[in-house]
Amino acid sequence: MAEISLRGRVAAGRVAVVDDADLPLVSGRGWSALRESNGQFYARSTDRAHVLMHNLIMGVHGIDHRDRDGLNNRRANLRVASRGQNAANMRKPQRRRRASSLFKGVTLDPAGRGWEAQLRVDRRNHNLGYYADEADAASAYDWAARHAFGEYARLNFPYSGGA
Repeated sequence: MAEISLRGRVAAGRVAVVDDADLPLVSGRGWSALRESNGQFYARSTDRAHVLMHNLIMGVHGIDHRDRDGLNNRRANLRVASRGQNAANMRKPQRRRRASSLFKGVTLDPAGRGWEAQLRVDRRNHNLGYYADEADAASAYDWAARHAFGEYARLNFPYSGGA
């Protein structure tokens, strides 16, 4: 494993991690830290191409980081993913128009029906029901996400087991 120092004002001592075998591929460029609007950091080349390190290593666009760390560019952590699969692996959005829960896929219904669980698949929202308990709604989301997205699902309770 090798560490690549990142430059730039948002880098603040951050490093990207690559496999030793990929060091010759990435060492010929300068790298900076790119901070996305969701707060995630990625390594981007400082040349005009602005290549993302994970795309360079895998040789394609559409890469997902299994551990959700955009600076961990070891091949075991990278996998090819569609936009939908990548979105399924994202954390809960920070801002919502409606009253929000602590959990991904859960909002408080303004009509007073309780906590609504929803899942978005192929750009369509699917209502999973209303629950009196916020955690029950989050569990319903997890069950549906596990079945819809498989290994790409980002769960509210990732260690609770079940299928």
